Amino acid sequence: MQKYFLNHIENNNFYLRDNDFHHAKNVMRFKINEEIMIIFNNRKILTKLVAINKDNCKLEIIQELDEDTELPIKISVAIGLTRNEKMDLIIQKLTELGCHEITPILMTRSIVNKIDDTKIERWSKIAKEAAEQSNRNTMPIITPIQKLSDWVKNKEGYYCYELADTDNQLKLDNFKQENFNYFLIGPEGGIDLREVEILQKAQWKPISLGKRILRMETATFYLMSVISFLIEKK
Repeated sequence: MQKYFLNHIENNNFYLRDNDFHHAKNVMRFKINEEIMIIFNNRKILTKLVAINKDNCKLEIIQELDEDTELPIKISVAIGLTRNEKMDLIIQKLTELGCHEITPILMTRSIVNKIDDTKIERWSKIAKEAAEQSNRNTMPIITPIQKLSDWVKNKEGYYCYELADTDNQLKLDNFKQENFNYFLIGPEGGIDLREVEILQKAQWKPISLGKRILRMETATFYLMSVISFLIEKK
């Protein structure tokens, strides 16, 4: 069933407008009385299409569903900035796997070396579509691009670092599950030694993703997949 995230309800009805309206009318080609799932305030609401107007589709509520597909704890993943197409894929897959918050980080070895917050709107749209496709109750938060030294302040977490002393690395299945958990994956060139010092001073811990060295996008998918499995198997 097609799903749409909406922020407003009007007189106990929902309306699809703008991109959602175009998608419903011209891509999905919905007909009157077809059922559509709306996610509103983290709740899933079954609706039916009752009118197709010039610039909107009117939806009537059938019932609210008691269904929560979110992870029981929140996972925040910071990603060293990379090329647009790779960043798009990473945000899409992190969303599908249940990530709560995604933060692009400007790092020493980032291929992209400038802060461009105009990309946040594009990434938020990708996250919305991925959240609808993967049957989530919430969309992940895409935060503004930040510098590493600013992002690690007043928080503790874990960073994936292929050159860390294996004796001091935590295994992924041993991370301490808090209500809110932070992870960092560096860019293609890895985490610079000066950045490692910043992380260590902030009490961040290196964590292992296994014996093999992974591409950054593979490391991201592996990290979030294993974390989701560990959390949900309990």
